[in-house]
Amino acid sequence: MHQHSPTTGSTRTRLLIAAAITFGVLLAQLVGAVLSHSLALAADTGHVAIDSVGLLLAAFTATLMTRPSTDALTYGYARLEAIAGGIQAGMIIIICAVIGYEGIAHLITPIPVDGTQMAAWAVAGLLGNLLSMLVMAGRHRDNLNIRAAFLEVTVDAISSVGVIAGGIVTRLTGINRFDAVISLLIAAAMLPRGYKLLKDAGEILLDRAPKELNVAEIRQHILRVDHVTGLHDLHVWPLNSHTVLLSAHIIIAKQCYKDGHALEVLHQVETCMKTHFPRKIEHCTFQIEPEGHAAHELLKH
Repeated sequence: MHQHSPTTGSTRTRLLIAAAITFGVLLAQLVGAVLSHSLALAADTGHVAIDSVGLLLAAFTATLMTRPSTDALTYGYARLEAIAGGIQAGMIIIICAVIGYEGIAHLITPIPVDGTQMAAWAVAGLLGNLLSMLVMAGRHRDNLNIRAAFLEVTVDAISSVGVIAGGIVTRLTGINRFDAVISLLIAAAMLPRGYKLLKDAGEILLDRAPKELNVAEIRQHILRVDHVTGLHDLHVWPLNSHTVLLSAHIIIAKQCYKDGHALEVLHQVETCMKTHFPRKIEHCTFQIEPEGHAAHELLKH
């Protein structure tokens, strides 16, 4: 039985620790946002809330992804990373819209902001974010879901730096609109990341061929193998951010079944898929069939 997930117990533990730290940051910054009346700090707090949910979701997903496949779920829970990534992307986009709306409103009608408290609470948030990044370092490339959680914490750390700067400038100048400007910059930093995450998750769920693989080139490689006379129903798609699947019907002459070339073709094509492309295709399913067999197939895809 194949294992299609690289997730480990260590990854889950790190995610849970990072989630606990981030939740502490959330509570601290929420208090700070209320006391300082800072929209930028509130925006950063909303971002931290997404981080907390994202980390818990990543830990939950990582736990399910370690479960073995079954007769009902033949690939296990490998697709969960894309689903979780899509959920996180949706949350990011929604909160960006809210921050954007409130930021514009506060630009038009600014409210008094305590710059000192704003900067002080943001420093606490920055330290927490840096600690979460340190906990997840080394595991943040495991899969799309974990990478999304790490990126959220990273961008939140950058946002905290912006809030600190905004608090200092507000304290020195007394210009409250800086707070709204910082909140809009935070939203602007988050939105492209949310879109990219949604796009990456969507490509997996829609079975889009990975960017590193050219399907036309794969087709030509297979057709150049000795004794191959045709090819149809070639499909290349990602199961998750690590595993690429391929299936194809390969046509050979009927004589190849008698002289042993059929097995030779199978070995050559499998080796080709594992060695000739930027991303290895290790999970391949080939149907070797004689010329004329395609006419008996009812489903064309």
